[in-house]
Amino acid sequence: MKHEMKSSATYDILVRRMKNSDVHAVETLFRQYYEPLVHYAVRYVNDTHIAENVVSDVFVRMWKNRHKIDFGVNIKTYLFNSVRNYSLNYLKKASREDTYKSKYIAIEYDHDTPESQLFEKETQQTIQNAVNELPPKCKEIFCMNRFDGLTYNEIASILDISIKTVETQMSHALKFLR
Repeated sequence: MKHEMKSSATYDILVRRMKNSDVHAVETLFRQYYEPLVHYAVRYVNDTHIAENVVSDVFVRMWKNRHKIDFGVNIKTYLFNSVRNYSLNYLKKASREDTYKSKYIAIEYDHDTPESQLFEKETQQTIQNAVNELPPKCKEIFCMNRFDGLTYNEIASILDISIKTVETQMSHALKFLR
C-alpha cells in the first residue's frame, strides 16, 4: 500500500479546488485515501464490500456538501472521522454494534518454502490473538496507529480524546503485546 507523500499545503490546495467544484481535486483525494479508509472501515463493519460502500458514501457526501463543509482540521482527519461515523451509523442501523472485530494483520514474508508459509500463518495467528485480547479502546487505538498509520494527534482528534490518553493506551498495548 504505497501512497505518495503530500504536504499539508498540497491538501489545502486540493480542498480549496474541491470547494470550487474541481472534480479532479476530489478524484485525487479519493485515489490517495480510498484504500486506507476502506481498511479502516473494515475494522468497524467487518465486511470489505460494506466498507467500500461506506467510503464511497463519505466521498459522495463530501462532494455534494463541499460548499457547506468546514474542514477545520486537516482533510485526512476529516475523512477518517467521517468513515468512522458512517461505519458506526451502519452498525446501529444493522443492529450489529457488538460485531466489531479487527481485520487480520498482514505480514510480508518470503513464500518460497512450505516452512516459511507455515511460519507466516502461525505468526499472523499469534499476533492476531494477542491484539484481540487487548481491551476494545486500546485495540482500536493500537490498530489506528500501527495499521492505519495515523499519528497520535490524528487519533486523538478522530476519537475526540486527549493525546495523553492515546499515549497511555499505546503504552498499555505495547507492554501487553511484548
